[in-house]
Amino acid sequence: MISADLHTHSTSSDGLLSPTQLLCSAEEKKIKYYSISDHNTCDAYTKLPKDISKLYSGKLIPGVEISTTYNGTFIEVLAYNFDIDIMDEELKDLFYSDKLEQRFLFDHYYRIIRKHELKCNFINVDDMTDVTNSFYKELIKYKSNKKYLKDIHNVTEFARKGVYNPKSIFFVDFSDIHPDLDTVLNIIHKAKGKAFLAHVFKYSNINIYKELNNIILTNYDGHKFDGIEAIHASFTQDQTNFLIDYAQKNNLLISGGSDSHGIIGGYELGCKVLPSCKQTNWIINI
Repeated sequence: MISADLHTHSTSSDGLLSPTQLLCSAEEKKIKYYSISDHNTCDAYTKLPKDISKLYSGKLIPGVEISTTYNGTFIEVLAYNFDIDIMDEELKDLFYSDKLEQRFLFDHYYRIIRKHELKCNFINVDDMTDVTNSFYKELIKYKSNKKYLKDIHNVTEFARKGVYNPKSIFFVDFSDIHPDLDTVLNIIHKAKGKAFLAHVFKYSNINIYKELNNIILTNYDGHKFDGIEAIHASFTQDQTNFLIDYAQKNNLLISGGSDSHGIIGGYELGCKVLPSCKQTNWIINI
Protein backbone atom coordinates (compact mmCIF):
# COMPACT_ATOMS: atom_id res chain seq x y z
CA MET A 1 0.00 0.00 0.00
CA ILE A 2 1.09 3.58 -0.69
CA SER A 3 0.75 6.32 1.92
CA ALA A 4 -0.58 9.12 -0.29
CA ASP A 5 -3.19 11.86 -0.25
CA LEU A 6 -3.46 13.50 -3.66
CA HIS A 7 -6.69 15.42 -3.15
CA THR A 8 -6.74 18.24 -0.58
CA HIS A 9 -7.74 21.90 -0.51
CA SER A 10 -6.14 24.94 1.08
CA THR A 11 -7.17 28.53 1.78
CA SER A 12 -6.15 29.28 -1.81
CA SER A 13 -9.57 27.91 -2.81
CA ASP A 14 -12.17 26.62 -0.34
CA GLY A 15 -10.09 24.92 2.34
CA LEU A 16 -9.65 26.12 5.93
CA LEU A 17 -5.92 25.42 6.29
CA SER A 18 -3.10 27.33 4.63
CA PRO A 19 -0.73 25.50 2.26
CA THR A 20 1.93 25.55 4.98
CA GLN A 21 -0.46 24.13 7.56
CA LEU A 22 -1.45 21.35 5.15
CA LEU A 23 2.16 20.32 4.60
CA CYS A 24 2.78 20.27 8.34
CA SER A 25 -0.31 18.06 8.77
CA ALA A 26 0.87 15.73 6.01
CA GLU A 27 4.24 15.45 7.76
CA GLU A 28 2.59 14.75 11.10
CA LYS A 29 0.49 12.00 9.56
CA LYS A 30 3.55 10.57 7.76
CA ILE A 31 1.96 10.84 4.31
CA LYS A 32 4.72 9.95 1.85
CA TYR A 33 3.17 11.39 -1.33
CA TYR A 34 1.05 14.51 -1.11
CA SER A 35 -0.74 17.03 -3.31
CA ILE A 36 -2.63 20.26 -2.72
CA SER A 37 -5.31 20.28 -5.42
CA ASP A 38 -7.17 23.57 -5.07
CA HIS A 39 -10.02 24.53 -7.39
CA ASN A 40 -8.86 26.18 -10.61
CA THR A 41 -5.71 27.72 -9.12
CA CYS A 42 -2.08 26.92 -8.41
CA ASP A 43 -1.73 29.78 -5.92
CA ALA A 44 -1.01 27.40 -3.01
CA TYR A 45 2.34 26.52 -4.56
CA THR A 46 3.41 30.15 -4.86
CA LYS A 47 2.68 30.65 -1.15
CA LEU A 48 4.98 27.85 -0.01
CA PRO A 49 8.67 28.48 0.76
CA LYS A 50 11.08 27.41 -1.98
CA ASP A 51 12.62 24.88 0.39
CA ILE A 52 9.80 22.90 1.98
CA SER A 53 12.04 20.27 3.53
CA LYS A 54 11.67 21.80 7.01
CA LEU A 55 7.88 21.43 6.71
CA TYR A 56 7.50 18.17 4.84
CA SER A 57 9.89 15.29 4.19
CA GLY A 58 7.75 13.44 1.63
CA LYS A 59 7.15 14.05 -2.08
CA LEU A 60 4.94 17.03 -2.95
CA ILE A 61 3.24 16.46 -6.31
CA PRO A 62 1.80 19.57 -8.04
CA GLY A 63 -1.97 19.27 -8.29
CA VAL A 64 -5.10 21.22 -9.20
CA GLU A 65 -8.81 20.40 -9.52
CA ILE A 66 -10.29 21.96 -12.66
CA SER A 67 -13.98 22.67 -13.19
CA THR A 68 -15.66 21.69 -16.46
CA THR A 69 -18.90 20.14 -17.75
CA TYR A 70 -20.05 16.90 -19.35
CA ASN A 71 -23.36 17.04 -21.27
CA GLY A 72 -24.25 20.19 -19.35
CA THR A 73 -23.48 18.65 -15.95
CA PHE A 74 -20.71 19.98 -13.73
CA ILE A 75 -17.72 17.64 -13.31
CA GLU A 76 -14.11 18.10 -12.20
CA VAL A 77 -10.75 16.95 -13.49
CA LEU A 78 -7.69 16.47 -11.31
CA ALA A 79 -4.34 17.34 -12.88
CA TYR A 80 -0.99 16.18 -11.46
CA ASN A 81 2.74 16.53 -11.93
CA PHE A 82 2.52 19.48 -14.34
CA ASP A 83 4.71 22.50 -14.95
CA ILE A 84 3.28 24.94 -12.38
CA ASP A 85 4.19 28.08 -14.32
CA ILE A 86 2.49 26.86 -17.51
CA MET A 87 -0.61 25.63 -15.66
CA ASP A 88 -0.90 28.84 -13.63
CA GLU A 89 -0.85 30.97 -16.78
CA GLU A 90 -3.41 28.79 -18.55
CA LEU A 91 -5.84 28.76 -15.61
CA LYS A 92 -5.73 32.51 -15.18
CA ASP A 93 -6.69 32.92 -18.84
CA LEU A 94 -9.52 30.36 -18.60
CA PHE A 95 -11.41 31.21 -15.43
CA TYR A 96 -13.27 34.14 -14.03
CA SER A 97 -11.72 35.72 -10.98
CA ASP A 98 -13.41 34.46 -7.83
CA LYS A 99 -15.15 37.83 -7.43
CA LEU A 100 -16.63 37.69 -10.94
CA GLU A 101 -17.76 34.08 -10.49
CA GLN A 102 -19.50 34.96 -7.24
CA ARG A 103 -21.28 37.83 -9.03
CA PHE A 104 -22.35 35.44 -11.80
CA LEU A 105 -23.82 33.03 -9.22
CA PHE A 106 -25.49 35.84 -7.28
CA ASP A 107 -27.25 37.14 -10.40
CA HIS A 108 -28.34 33.60 -11.31
CA TYR A 109 -29.76 32.85 -7.85
CA TYR A 110 -31.50 36.21 -7.73
CA ARG A 111 -33.31 35.36 -10.97
CA ILE A 112 -34.40 32.03 -9.42
CA ILE A 113 -35.75 33.83 -6.34
CA ARG A 114 -37.90 36.11 -8.49
CA LYS A 115 -39.05 33.40 -10.92
CA HIS A 116 -40.18 30.96 -8.23
CA GLU A 117 -41.18 33.58 -5.65
CA LEU A 118 -38.89 32.12 -3.04
CA LYS A 119 -38.64 33.66 0.38
CA CYS A 120 -35.01 34.71 0.67
CA ASN A 121 -33.24 37.78 2.05
CA PHE A 122 -30.50 37.69 -0.55
CA ILE A 123 -29.28 41.25 -0.99
CA ASN A 124 -25.60 42.15 -1.23
CA VAL A 125 -23.04 40.00 -3.03
CA ASP A 126 -20.20 42.17 -1.71
CA ASP A 127 -20.79 40.74 1.76
CA MET A 128 -20.43 37.12 0.55
CA THR A 129 -17.32 35.03 0.05
CA ASP A 130 -19.32 31.91 -0.94
CA VAL A 131 -22.57 32.87 -2.68
CA THR A 132 -23.90 29.31 -2.96
CA ASN A 133 -23.43 28.70 0.75
CA SER A 134 -25.06 32.05 1.60
CA PHE A 135 -27.99 31.31 -0.70
CA TYR A 136 -28.56 27.88 0.85
CA LYS A 137 -28.43 29.27 4.40
CA GLU A 138 -31.08 31.81 3.47
CA LEU A 139 -33.33 29.24 1.79
CA ILE A 140 -33.49 26.90 4.78
CA LYS A 141 -34.65 29.68 7.09
CA TYR A 142 -38.16 29.62 5.61
CA LYS A 143 -40.67 26.75 5.63
CA SER A 144 -42.19 27.80 2.32
CA ASN A 145 -38.92 26.91 0.54
CA LYS A 146 -38.71 23.37 1.90
CA LYS A 147 -40.70 21.82 -0.95
CA TYR A 148 -37.75 22.63 -3.22
CA LEU A 149 -35.20 21.15 -0.81
CA LYS A 150 -36.39 17.55 -0.45
CA ASP A 151 -33.56 15.13 0.45
CA ILE A 152 -31.15 18.06 0.80
CA HIS A 153 -29.69 18.40 4.30
CA ASN A 154 -26.54 20.49 3.87
CA VAL A 155 -24.82 22.81 1.42
CA THR A 156 -22.81 19.96 -0.16
CA GLU A 157 -26.03 18.10 -1.01
CA PHE A 158 -27.53 21.39 -2.20
CA ALA A 159 -24.66 21.76 -4.66
CA ARG A 160 -24.81 18.18 -5.92
CA LYS A 161 -28.59 17.75 -6.02
CA GLY A 162 -29.53 21.32 -6.83
CA VAL A 163 -26.86 23.53 -8.37
CA TYR A 164 -25.35 20.75 -10.54
CA ASN A 165 -28.66 19.02 -11.31
CA PRO A 166 -30.24 19.98 -14.67
CA LYS A 167 -33.65 18.88 -13.34
CA SER A 168 -33.52 21.21 -10.33
CA ILE A 169 -34.81 24.78 -10.24
CA PHE A 170 -31.44 25.71 -8.73
CA PHE A 171 -29.41 24.36 -11.65
CA VAL A 172 -26.51 26.51 -12.85
CA ASP A 173 -25.21 26.01 -16.39
CA PHE A 174 -21.51 26.36 -15.69
CA SER A 175 -20.66 25.98 -19.37
CA ASP A 176 -21.23 29.75 -19.49
CA ILE A 177 -18.16 30.31 -17.30
CA HIS A 178 -16.17 27.06 -17.28
CA PRO A 179 -14.08 25.59 -20.14
CA ASP A 180 -15.17 22.41 -21.92
CA LEU A 181 -13.45 19.05 -21.46
CA ASP A 182 -11.49 19.36 -24.70
CA THR A 183 -9.91 22.57 -23.44
CA VAL A 184 -9.23 21.25 -19.93
CA LEU A 185 -7.48 18.09 -21.13
CA ASN A 186 -5.53 20.12 -23.68
CA ILE A 187 -4.12 22.55 -21.09
CA ILE A 188 -3.22 19.73 -18.68
CA HIS A 189 -1.20 17.98 -21.34
CA LYS A 190 0.23 21.28 -22.57
CA ALA A 191 1.55 21.76 -19.03
CA LYS A 192 3.04 18.22 -19.22
CA GLY A 193 0.63 16.87 -16.61
CA LYS A 194 -1.68 13.90 -16.21
CA ALA A 195 -5.50 14.15 -16.17
CA PHE A 196 -7.79 12.14 -13.86
CA LEU A 197 -11.58 12.16 -13.58
CA ALA A 198 -12.25 13.31 -10.01
CA HIS A 199 -14.51 11.65 -7.37
CA VAL A 200 -16.42 9.62 -9.94
CA PHE A 201 -19.39 8.63 -7.76
CA LYS A 202 -20.14 12.13 -6.46
CA TYR A 203 -21.90 13.16 -9.68
CA SER A 204 -25.42 12.34 -8.57
CA ASN A 205 -26.92 13.27 -11.95
CA ILE A 206 -24.73 10.95 -14.01
CA ASN A 207 -25.27 7.19 -14.10
CA ILE A 208 -21.59 6.33 -13.83
CA TYR A 209 -22.06 2.65 -14.64
CA LYS A 210 -23.62 3.64 -17.98
CA GLU A 211 -21.64 6.79 -18.78
CA LEU A 212 -18.12 6.06 -17.54
CA ASN A 213 -16.88 4.71 -20.88
CA ASN A 214 -18.32 7.72 -22.71
CA ILE A 215 -16.64 10.16 -20.34
CA ILE A 216 -13.22 8.68 -19.74
CA LEU A 217 -12.42 6.67 -22.88
CA THR A 218 -13.43 9.40 -25.35
CA ASN A 219 -10.80 11.17 -27.45
CA TYR A 220 -11.31 14.90 -26.81
CA ASP A 221 -9.81 16.64 -29.81
CA GLY A 222 -6.65 14.55 -29.59
CA HIS A 223 -6.54 14.33 -25.80
CA LYS A 224 -7.73 11.60 -23.44
CA PHE A 225 -7.92 11.05 -19.70
CA ASP A 226 -4.78 9.46 -18.27
CA GLY A 227 -6.53 7.99 -15.27
CA ILE A 228 -9.28 7.97 -12.71
CA GLU A 229 -9.62 8.85 -9.03
CA ALA A 230 -10.37 5.36 -7.75
CA ILE A 231 -9.93 6.05 -4.04
CA HIS A 232 -11.94 8.81 -2.35
CA ALA A 233 -13.15 9.37 1.19
CA SER A 234 -16.79 9.22 0.08
CA PHE A 235 -16.55 5.92 -1.82
CA THR A 236 -17.71 2.57 -0.49
CA GLN A 237 -15.27 -0.33 -0.73
CA ASP A 238 -17.37 -1.82 -3.55
CA GLN A 239 -17.12 1.44 -5.51
CA THR A 240 -13.37 1.58 -4.99
CA ASN A 241 -12.96 -2.05 -6.07
CA PHE A 242 -15.06 -1.39 -9.18
CA LEU A 243 -12.90 1.59 -10.19
CA ILE A 244 -9.59 -0.17 -9.53
CA ASP A 245 -10.77 -3.09 -11.67
CA TYR A 246 -12.01 -0.65 -14.35
CA ALA A 247 -8.65 1.13 -14.40
CA GLN A 248 -6.75 -2.13 -14.74
CA LYS A 249 -8.97 -3.39 -17.57
CA ASN A 250 -8.70 -0.11 -19.49
CA ASN A 251 -5.01 0.60 -18.84
CA LEU A 252 -5.75 3.76 -16.83
CA LEU A 253 -3.69 5.25 -14.04
CA ILE A 254 -5.09 5.49 -10.52
CA SER A 255 -5.11 8.44 -8.13
CA GLY A 256 -6.83 8.94 -4.81
CA GLY A 257 -7.18 11.10 -1.75
CA SER A 258 -9.28 12.40 1.08
CA ASP A 259 -10.70 15.54 -0.59
CA SER A 260 -10.08 17.17 2.79
CA HIS A 261 -11.03 20.83 3.18
CA GLY A 262 -9.91 20.97 6.80
CA ILE A 263 -13.53 21.18 7.93
CA ILE A 264 -14.48 19.61 11.26
CA GLY A 265 -16.78 16.71 10.48
CA GLY A 266 -15.55 16.61 6.87
CA TYR A 267 -13.14 14.22 5.21
CA GLU A 268 -9.97 13.76 7.26
CA LEU A 269 -6.57 14.37 5.73
CA GLY A 270 -4.84 11.10 4.84
CA CYS A 271 -7.83 8.92 5.66
CA LYS A 272 -7.18 6.61 2.68
CA VAL A 273 -4.19 4.73 1.26
CA LEU A 274 -3.59 3.74 -2.36
CA PRO A 275 -2.91 0.21 -3.62
CA SER A 276 0.61 -0.57 -4.79
CA CYS A 277 0.20 -1.72 -8.39
CA LYS A 278 1.08 -0.94 -11.99
CA GLN A 279 -1.62 1.78 -12.10
CA THR A 280 -0.05 3.71 -9.18
CA ASN A 281 3.61 3.39 -10.24
CA TRP A 282 3.41 6.87 -11.77
CA ILE A 283 3.26 8.26 -8.20
CA ILE A 284 6.40 6.63 -6.86
CA ASN A 285 8.30 7.14 -10.15
CA ILE A 286 7.95 10.95 -10.11
